[in-house]
Amino acid sequence: MFVLPFANDLSLGNFTEGIYPVMQEHGFELLMTPVDYLEKTTAAELMQEFDGLIYYASNTFSYYDLLFECAEKHFPIVTLDKKLHEFEFPAVMPDNFQGGQLATEHLLALGHQRIAYIFGDTHHPQSVRQRYLGYIDALKKAQRTFRTKLDDATASIANALDYLEEHQVTAAVCENDLIAIELMRALRQTDLHVPTNISLVGFDNIQAAALVDPALTTIGQNFAEMGRLAGKQVIEKINAAKAATPVPTETTTHLVAVSLIKRESTQLKE
Repeated sequence: MFVLPFANDLSLGNFTEGIYPVMQEHGFELLMTPVDYLEKTTAAELMQEFDGLIYYASNTFSYYDLLFECAEKHFPIVTLDKKLHEFEFPAVMPDNFQGGQLATEHLLALGHQRIAYIFGDTHHPQSVRQRYLGYIDALKKAQRTFRTKLDDATASIANALDYLEEHQVTAAVCENDLIAIELMRALRQTDLHVPTNISLVGFDNIQAAALVDPALTTIGQNFAEMGRLAGKQVIEKINAAKAATPVPTETTTHLVAVSLIKRESTQLKE
């Protein structure tokens, strides 16, 4: 069973491209369902109906009662995108820190000195915090003094235009592609143009990133590889449970490398 936040979420990549072949190879069927399924079922029903669970964690606090009951029974669960530190579930995640570094290093290489980080709102999930730290690391290594503060509410998309103007920013790393596209649209209503006046980098490489004008430079995730690893991990846990093999106490976290995809939303600083 593979639980997603929303079956039609545009910000999610195609994990099933990697999951399905692994499941078929080992004779398992895969049921994809939106996360509201977990609101309608009990842990007992979940464990009776399914052999294991791949859980896309849109946050690190939902369904803790259900997950706790499953963990108590050593039900095979693997999380995608985030690590749930209170549990010993294996996790498969993109290397968000590396992504923040790559995005920022790209802008630095183009000659930008004042590079902002633009958030979706004032609540920053685990993945966004890791991307932000990669941004900070790249600026620190380049000895750039200007940086966005993690707790700066004015650096959210709602206040982004004022923030960019106030701090004379010439480039921005956005927490994801949807925020970058929203900022791009907002900038069209001003005298600032992308990439002539400001360069933008997103994160996720969703389909829309290549279709907007200008096409968005972004950080691509290897969704298929993450899906493959998650499928492999949950099958290993299922087989271990069936064979009554002792479960390792050390939690495994797989970080999957990301890549910079250069498009037209970034250019050399004039």
